[in-house]
Amino acid sequence: MSSPLARGSVFPLLPQNLCFTDPIQGGLHDGMKIYIAGVVHSSGNRCVCLYRSRSDIALHFNPCFEETEYVVCNSLEGENWGTEERKHEMPFVKGQLFKIEIWVKNNSYMVTVEGKHFVEYKHRIPLSRVDTIAVCGCVDVKEISISANFMLF
Repeated sequence: MSSPLARGSVFPLLPQNLCFTDPIQGGLHDGMKIYIAGVVHSSGNRCVCLYRSRSDIALHFNPCFEETEYVVCNSLEGENWGTEERKHEMPFVKGQLFKIEIWVKNNSYMVTVEGKHFVEYKHRIPLSRVDTIAVCGCVDVKEISISANFMLF
């Protein structure tokens, strides 16, 4: 897609095994929510959601379907990966629709899957540097939307 992802925009996407990458208009800010819906390929072992800041990766959210299923969160800054944070729980089922919400808070990303809290990941790269979203890997992306001004209770 060639136009920047605007707040309040919804992009229904056709099934594909490509990387969806688009700028976030105005950059990422506290109070924003990213919604991603898709289906993990039945033959896939990994799928990745990323927020980028040029060559850095602010949030690497990677469900790994290996012998032991887990989800990795990490950041890449200056060509160096940080310490992985692993959650040994798999909220995704291959071949089934998933819905992720990434709530952007001042100090962290709060990730929900199917409306349930899954993980909170503290920022390692300042929000002011995050301006692009990418969803790649063994996943068919159905929809991505971004909105602002949420409230957590």
